[in-house]
Amino acid sequence: MAIRQQLDYIVILGLVTMTWVFMCVVAFVGFDGELSLVVIVIFMLFTYASTMLWKTVFSPRVAPLGLMFWLFHTNFLLLPALSQSVHRTFYWSSYNTYSSQDLLFACAIIVVGLLAFRFGAGLTRDRVHNPSFSAVESNFLTRPLRPSWRSQLFLVVILIGLAWLVFVLGTEFFTSDRMAKLSQVDSLPELGLLLSLPRALSLGVLLFSIALLVQGWRANGKVLLGSVMIFFMSLGLNLIVNYPLSIPRFWVFGFIISLMWVVVPLCQARWQSAFVIAMTAMQFTIFPLYSQITRGGGWIGLDIESMRKYLHHGDFDGFQSIVNITLHIQENGFELGRNLISTILFFVPRGIWVGKAEPLGVAASDFMGYEYTNLSAPIYGEFYADYGFLSLILGMVFIGWAIKKSDCFFDYMVKYRQFNAGVLLVSTLAGYLIILLRGSLLGVVPSIATLIALLVIASWLTKRTNRHVLSFTIADEKE
Repeated sequence: MAIRQQLDYIVILGLVTMTWVFMCVVAFVGFDGELSLVVIVIFMLFTYASTMLWKTVFSPRVAPLGLMFWLFHTNFLLLPALSQSVHRTFYWSSYNTYSSQDLLFACAIIVVGLLAFRFGAGLTRDRVHNPSFSAVESNFLTRPLRPSWRSQLFLVVILIGLAWLVFVLGTEFFTSDRMAKLSQVDSLPELGLLLSLPRALSLGVLLFSIALLVQGWRANGKVLLGSVMIFFMSLGLNLIVNYPLSIPRFWVFGFIISLMWVVVPLCQARWQSAFVIAMTAMQFTIFPLYSQITRGGGWIGLDIESMRKYLHHGDFDGFQSIVNITLHIQENGFELGRNLISTILFFVPRGIWVGKAEPLGVAASDFMGYEYTNLSAPIYGEFYADYGFLSLILGMVFIGWAIKKSDCFFDYMVKYRQFNAGVLLVSTLAGYLIILLRGSLLGVVPSIATLIALLVIASWLTKRTNRHVLSFTIADEKE
């Protein structure tokens, strides 16, 4: 058995090395031999993020949020930034528009943010001691999910409301492209309200119904008829409200990743390695193919040159957006908390709150004079915009602490075979963590917060039980 495990690790390490080499080849293909300080710094950041990603994979703990955090940095932020810097090209404006100081300052923001993240993660060194079974009723986050008439009624009411909305607006409103939808409403905010909320609610019902089916099957090999009916009802409604060829890719792939962590928690390094390698392969195949199908156009091709060009697309504008945000802040001053507060209070209408901030990606692209303004705003730019390095450090310390704390909870629940609302919520956050880190927060938080709120309410309404449930205490791990 030990020999087999050693062979497995050798194979995995070989695949890891091949994956890293492949990514470097894609980034450097066509390199003219002129290394700049910006390229060196970004390459060092990329190597560090890759190391942390694979360290997370081989960790004895299951860490879905940590895994997705480092996957975002390796594949979606730093690899494109490396290729763009090597070839001195950006998508939205010329690379030569920016000075070396501008680019290095953006690198410094990322470095400070990562250091703060690591410090925050280090503050959480908790472990579960002496797990035992107790008849004491736990809170809704830790008790096993069991369907109740209250939770099922809640889900059915949501489905009826969504069905009524589809009846009123018509199926073509949801299955047509974005421009066709815009012609049927008065403004972009109205369009967002009519699209984002139904999408989030319908996906939430579907995800929760699947979670109930999974829990029922794991607990006693049975599924309840009510849960099955809700599943098929929500599945049919999602084919309209979340028509696959008409919704943003982050909704589709975020849901798939969330579902993966719910149905098959990746508890072994081999499966987590397979997931990372599959995500890397999909980044250059399925993602651009899906984009081309939904937006029109031809297939980008599978040669190295085509893959390199895809890394220069506006889909990977994270590093350029950070640079744009810093220039916007230098010219117009810090937001002084308005950006973060606007994100937290996203539900307050602009008609009531006149000073509500615009999504940061929009504000920065407006400042740069772009015609298309729906750009990303990575988390580093979001935090930096309010109070500079102070808000950046505090924000990333909190992110590091929260991710490590949530992963610790997920790890122990999964290893003790407890499937509950807490596991479901962490799985969902893992699915959508990449788009949250990519930003803009004010653009993506409302819909994801709606999805999370539905899962929380439905979980709170689930059946209480007097059966023995896993109880535990949290204590500091002394190292």
